[in-house]
Amino acid sequence: MPRKHRFFIFLCMLMKKFALICLAALSLQAQAQTISVTSDETGYQLQQNDVLHYWIPATNGSFQYWDERHFTMDISNPSPITLQIRRTVLTLADPNAEVYFCTAFECTGPEDDTCTRYPVGANARTNLYLDYKTASVPGLTIAFYSIYNINNMNDSFYFTVHYHITTGAVGIAETSTLTALSAPMPNPASSQFAVQYNAGSTSNNVFSIYNMLGKLVSATTLSSPQGIHYTDTSSLPEGVYTCTLTSQGVVTGMQRIVITK
Repeated sequence: MPRKHRFFIFLCMLMKKFALICLAALSLQAQAQTISVTSDETGYQLQQNDVLHYWIPATNGSFQYWDERHFTMDISNPSPITLQIRRTVLTLADPNAEVYFCTAFECTGPEDDTCTRYPVGANARTNLYLDYKTASVPGLTIAFYSIYNINNMNDSFYFTVHYHITTGAVGIAETSTLTALSAPMPNPASSQFAVQYNAGSTSNNVFSIYNMLGKLVSATTLSSPQGIHYTDTSSLPEGVYTCTLTSQGVVTGMQRIVITK
């Protein structure tokens, strides 16, 4: 092959590599987070991927116990944005329970997954209320919340709430970060990514992917309690997704993956 042809091929490969690096950098920059959430009850500022644990009493009767938690959302965006919040119930201990949330403008119904889009000003502060009404026997309800800027879906914040319905102590609030799932590699990914996981259980382990609207796009039952799981992303549109590891019906790991084409 003539030397000038080899040089041209090398130059094309170098330009392609540089373009991929720029694309990855832009993707990471697009993830810049302007939304933060703080618990009004404890003053704790939530971290991305946080799990909130609440213990509430099992009433075992017609009386519904109403658990409401108050949060403050701070928006550090330099210009106004439009917010939307989505709630996805992953596990429901009481089929008659009501899991819903309220913003400063409206309350969603138990059957509504998302609230109405609403504008917030630059560097604004607004409220979020999480509600759970139950008359259940002891069990676990898990709700996943996504808060996102509809003009930039990469600008999002998400966390999970575990409601422990129990006959024991109540009123305790704790936080933890899900760590049973490694960060995806590569990230951003174009055709495939891999995660290392440790479910801690020999059965009922599921790896799921949700888009940033909180909608389930894939779920895979894992054949072993720990290992490396590969995901084909060729059929997924570009965007930011949430990966979860669920073991025995409990979310034990959560990560974020950016898909590029």
